Amino acid sequence: MIEIEMKDLGKRKLGREITNGFFDRKAVADLIGSKEAGAQSKQGALVRRIARRSLRVGRRLRFTELNEEDQRAHQIKTAIWAKNGWGKPKIWQRVFSKPGQPPKLWNDSSPLKQLLVFAFDSSTRRTLVGPARYPRSPVNVPRMLEHGGGGTTRWGKPYQIAKRPFMLPALMIAKNKFAEFFKG
Repeated sequence: MIEIEMKDLGKRKLGREITNGFFDRKAVADLIGSKEAGAQSKQGALVRRIARRSLRVGRRLRFTELNEEDQRAHQIKTAIWAKNGWGKPKIWQRVFSKPGQPPKLWNDSSPLKQLLVFAFDSSTRRTLVGPARYPRSPVNVPRMLEHGGGGTTRWGKPYQIAKRPFMLPALMIAKNKFAEFFKG
């Protein structure tokens, strides 16, 4: 059985080097055989599906969870909206994930969820599963979320992000089912 490897695919964008390893390419089936390609494709798809499902949208904060400054701003906004007959404004702030838990998303169409891919790597003969790098981002966001890290903002302010793994837990959950894909 060929092992599956969780890898950050993101030194480059989702380009030709990655897409040439997609399992629907004839070259992959010719290299490892259609039966094995099918099994490895199912493994990669399972890990990606579990990882995507672990990435959930964070709920909005309740009024009582806001700090005093944000509560006052929301009260002012509510008064303005009521005066103009616009109804009640929503609180836009969302709950963040705790370190060690998968990251919370702002919405379901988050690039983090959309850029999770799996592909065959012909040099190692393994299925690689992981996030491709965000386009136009100077920082490798998926890697920083998975492993933690820090840096400085464009304004020179330092920041530190604690680990919020989502790929490794998905791989550990999926490993129990890998042998099934090679039977028959």
